[in-house]
Amino acid sequence: MRQQSLSSAIALLIVLSFSLTFSQAQSPTPPPPPAWGWLDQQLHRLAKSASVSSQTAAAEAAENYAAAPNATWVQSSGPETGNAFALLRRGQRLFMGTFGGLWFSDDNGENWARTTNNGLLIGRGVSALAANSTTLFLGTNFGGTGGGVYRSNDNGQTWTAINNGFPAPRSIQDFLVNGANLFAVTFNGELFGSTNNGDSWTRLTNGLPSAISVTLAGGLAFSNNALLLRNAAAATPELYRSTDNGLNWTKVEAQALLGGIPFALATSNNKVFLGSTVGLLSSENGGQTWQIASGLPPVGSNFTYAPFASGATVYTALFASAAPDAESTLYVSTDNGATWTQKMRLPFSQIIYDLLAEGPTVFLGTPGGVLRLNDNGASLEFKNKGLRSSYSSSDVAVLGNRVFVSSLGGGLWVTADSGATWRQLKNGLPYFAFVSAVSAVGNTLYTATNQPFGLYRSTDFGETWTPAGKGLPPADFNSFPTVLAANGGKLYLGFDSKGLWLSADNGENFAPVTSGLPGTAYIWSLAFRDNAVFVATNGAGAFRSMDGGNSFTAINTGLTTQTTRSLQVAGDMLFLTSGNGVYRSADSGGLWTRVLTNAAYDSIARSGGTLYVAGTGAGCYSSKDNGATWQANNDGLFGLVSRIAVSGNSVVLASQGSGVFFQPDDTSAFATVSAASFSPSAIADKTIVAAFGTALATSTAAATALPLPLTLAGTSVKVRDTNGTERPAPLFFVSAGQINYQIPAGTANGTTTVTITNGAGVSVSGVLEVRATAPAIFTTNATGAGAAAALDALRFTLGPFDAKQANGEPNIIAVFGTGLGSDATDVSGNVNASVTTRLNGVIVPTLYAGTTPGLAGLNQFNLQLPANITTGTYTLTITRGGVTSNSGTLAIK
Repeated sequence: MRQQSLSSAIALLIVLSFSLTFSQAQSPTPPPPPAWGWLDQQLHRLAKSASVSSQTAAAEAAENYAAAPNATWVQSSGPETGNAFALLRRGQRLFMGTFGGLWFSDDNGENWARTTNNGLLIGRGVSALAANSTTLFLGTNFGGTGGGVYRSNDNGQTWTAINNGFPAPRSIQDFLVNGANLFAVTFNGELFGSTNNGDSWTRLTNGLPSAISVTLAGGLAFSNNALLLRNAAAATPELYRSTDNGLNWTKVEAQALLGGIPFALATSNNKVFLGSTVGLLSSENGGQTWQIASGLPPVGSNFTYAPFASGATVYTALFASAAPDAESTLYVSTDNGATWTQKMRLPFSQIIYDLLAEGPTVFLGTPGGVLRLNDNGASLEFKNKGLRSSYSSSDVAVLGNRVFVSSLGGGLWVTADSGATWRQLKNGLPYFAFVSAVSAVGNTLYTATNQPFGLYRSTDFGETWTPAGKGLPPADFNSFPTVLAANGGKLYLGFDSKGLWLSADNGENFAPVTSGLPGTAYIWSLAFRDNAVFVATNGAGAFRSMDGGNSFTAINTGLTTQTTRSLQVAGDMLFLTSGNGVYRSADSGGLWTRVLTNAAYDSIARSGGTLYVAGTGAGCYSSKDNGATWQANNDGLFGLVSRIAVSGNSVVLASQGSGVFFQPDDTSAFATVSAASFSPSAIADKTIVAAFGTALATSTAAATALPLPLTLAGTSVKVRDTNGTERPAPLFFVSAGQINYQIPAGTANGTTTVTITNGAGVSVSGVLEVRATAPAIFTTNATGAGAAAALDALRFTLGPFDAKQANGEPNIIAVFGTGLGSDATDVSGNVNASVTTRLNGVIVPTLYAGTTPGLAGLNQFNLQLPANITTGTYTLTITRGGVTSNSGTLAIK
C-alpha cells in the first residue's frame, strides 16, 4: 500500500471531531471528509506509517513474537568484552582467565579463542594463572564440583585438578609461584601453600589474621628470599612478611612503611616496590626497610601509586583511590626505578585485575577485557577480538531490533542483527562502566551504573548519554543499582541495599519508597499489571502495591523462601522465580504455589504463550501451559545462564561468562498488541490491535469502508474468549507480517485465543488477555511514546498548541486513542466522569471521553488545559478503571 505521512492522517482527524459538544464552544461544520478507508489505514497502521525501526521497536518491545521452545540456542559473536582476571605468557601463547573460562592468543593478543575439551568446565570462570619452568597453574573463581586449582604440563592443552589439602575445592583470588613452591589465596579468606608443585596443599596461618584478601593484582610478591602479602581484608590494609616460605608471618608496622597504607606490590630485579598513600616505596632487603622512590610527584589526599614491572622496566600508575571515575597517570622507569618519565593519562582508576609486563609492552586485565600498552605507554588500546566472556547477567533491554546488554565493567553493548555484530556504547558513560541495569521506555533508554554509581538517559538509541536522577542516594562502593523498570509514566530504580526509588518525571527526580517496603531491601526485579506493582527482593520476599508504587504490602503466603528473584505477569497469572524454584499465583500474589522445584532460578520471561526461566545452576526451562509442566531447554547453552529477554522473533539469554545466546523464532507464532501503545496488556473489548508474525496473509490488502470486512485477501481472524465463544474479528489491514484488527464486540474479559487463517488456508494461533478497560494513546512516531496524536479541538490544528482560546479561556485539546472499553467505543455517550487525565501527573478536566464518530475502535479524549499552563512539553496519561495508559506528550506554546 502507498505510504502516507502520519501528519496527514492526523490532520484528517480534524473533520471527525466536529460532532462533540464542548463546554466552551461548538465546533463548526467541517468540509466533507475524504474516503474513510484511507484515513483508517493511516491512523491504525501507525507502525507502517513510521520508520521501519519504529515499527520494529513498537512490536518487539511488546514481546510480540513467540520463540520456539526447545530449539537450539546459538551463541552470538559478542559482546567482545569480559572481566580479564588473569594474564600469563607461555612462549608465544598468551593466556587469559575470565568469567567465561580460559582463553588464549597466539598473535600477541590480536585474536582470542576459548580453550575447550581440556578438563575444565566450559564457560566457567578462571580467576588466577601462574607458571614455573615446567608447569601451568590455574585457579577458578568458583568452588565445589569442577572448581579449585588445576595444573597443566602440556602448555594448557589439558588440565588436571590438584586440590589435595583443601577442605573442598576453593575459588582462587591469586597465585604466586616460586620454583616448586606455590601460594594460593582463596576467596574464603585463606592462604594455602605447596612445596611439591601442587601435589598437596597446607593452609598457612601462623601470624596471619583469621581472614585475608589480596583483591588486586600485586597482592603477593617474592623478593630477596622474603614473601610479602598485602591484606585488604583488614579495616585498613596491612602488609605481612615471611622469610620461611610462608610458615610464619610478621606484620610490617606502619612506621616501617613511613606511615603509608599499602596498596600493591611488584618485584623488579633486586627491588620490591610498594604503592602506598605516602608515595611509591621501594625496598632492596625483602621489605625490611622502605624508602620513597625519588623522581615521582608526591601523592595528594586520597591518591596512591600502583607499580608493576618487567625486568628493569617498572611502571607505576598514580591512582585517585577515593574517586573511582577519575583518570590516573602512568609513569615509566627503564632503570629499575632510579628515574621516571611521565607517559600518558589513563582514562580509568584502580580497576586492574592483573597485568603482564613485557619490556615496552604491557597487557592489563580489566573489567572491560584486555588493554595493551605499547611502547612504554605511548598508546593504549583494547585487544578483545574473539572474546565472548562478558559478565552480562545484570540486564537486557530491547528497543526495536536493537538488543542492549549490560556488562559489569565492559559497559553497554548493542546488537541490531541478532548478535551477529556488536558495538560498545561509550559516549557519556564512564570508561569502565559497571552497568548494573538497563531499561527501554518508548524510545528512551535508561541505564544505571555502579563504580561509579550514576543514572544516565539516552534518546538516540544509546549513542549518547546524559546524567539524570536527582535525589538518588550518594555513590558508594557498598551498594549498587539492580533493576530499572517503567510503568504508567513512572520510572522505578532498585538497589541491592537501599530499597526502591521512584520518579514521576522521566527520571529527572527520584524519591525513596518508604511505605511498606524496607528501606534497606535488596530489590531484585519488578513487574506490573495495570496500576499494580510487584517487587521481588533478595531476602525479604515479595511485595505488592495497588497504587502505582506509593505503598506496599508483603505477599509471601505459600512461599517457602524469602529469596525471591524475578517476576512475570502472564495474563491473570503471576509467576515468581526464587532460590528454591518457580512459584505461580492466580490472585496477584495472595497465595503462591510452587510449580518448579529442582533449582534456583534468577530470571523469567514470556514469549507469546511460552514461559522461560533461567538460573545459574539450572540452565533454562520452558513451559507452554502456564507453568503446569516444564521441560529443559538447554540445547546449545554453556556457561552460567542468568537473564532472559525477548527480542522480536528470538529469545535472548545473557550469561555469566559465555556472552549472549539467541534462540530462533517459531515462524508459525504471532502475538497481538495494542495498535496505540504496542503493549500486550493494553487490550479491551473493541480495542484496535495489531498482530505481528510471519506468513499471516498471502497478500496485502486494506479495508475501504464501514462496516469493517471480516475477510481481507482471503485472511480471517477469529477470537475465542474465556467463555468459549468464538467471533470473527473486523479487519483494517492484512499483510504477511502484520494484521490490524478490532477485538470483536462482546468478547469476555480474560484469556483469549486468536486464530489467524491466511488465504492459503494456513492457520496459526496465539493468546492475549482482554480487560474491561485498557486505555492507550496513539503517538505520532508510532512507538507508543512521544508526541500524542492530538488536535486543537477548536482550531483543528496540530501541536504545539495554544494555551488559550481566542476569547482567553483555557484551550481544549482532542487526543486520540483506543481501549477505553466496550461502553465507550463505537457507541454514543460520554464516560468522562470515569476517566482521569493528567499532565505531568496533575489532574486536568476531561470534557469528553468516548467514541470518535465514523471510525471503528477509535476513542477520543477532550481535555481542558490548566488556566495557568506555561510553555513546555507535558507528559500526558489517561486512566480509567485503575488502568493507566502509555505516556504521550503535548507541546504547549
